[in-house]
Parts: sequence; C-alpha cells; structure tokens
Amino acid sequence: MYRYQMAFTPPVDYYDESIKELDEKICSLVRERKNRTNDDPGFPTQSLIQAWAKKYRFYDGYLNDLFVTLLNEDMHKPVIDQKGTLKIFRL
Repeated sequence: MYRYQMAFTPPVDYYDESIKELDEKICSLVRERKNRTNDDPGFPTQSLIQAWAKKYRFYDGYLNDLFVTLLNEDMHKPVIDQKGTLKIFRL
C-alpha cells in the first residue's frame, strides 16, 4: 500500500479561541474512546448514526465520515522517507 503525505493547509485563516477548551475536550474524548476499546472500536450501527444525527442535528453522512476517520487513523500516520537507507539481505 502506498501512502502519500501532503502538506496540510487549514481551510480558513482564523480560529475562534472561545472554543479551544471544547476542541481539547474532543481530543481527550477521542483518546478515551481508543483506550476503552483497546484501539479496536468497530463502527456504530446505522440506527445509532441516524439516532445521533437526529438528536444532535447532524447529517447522517457527516457522522459516517467522522466515524470512518476515527476508524482509519492509520491512514494519517506520517510516512517515513527511507531514501538513502541501505538494506542488507542474507543469502
């Protein structure tokens, strides 16, 4: 599998500092989720997604994308450039 790491450019040039604590709490909750599930959370059922979308006024697709991103953390790991490394093979 090939992964390409691209430079990230934020989509906007501002940040509302009044939500900094909320964003940090989101990070903390994501970490807690990983710890509770031993980093194997599975995926919420579509009935759960639909119920949460209705309760919290989100689109189903938005929540699906959120949970897909949480499930595929490995895709976001940095790629190590190994140019110039020498591999030794035993014969």
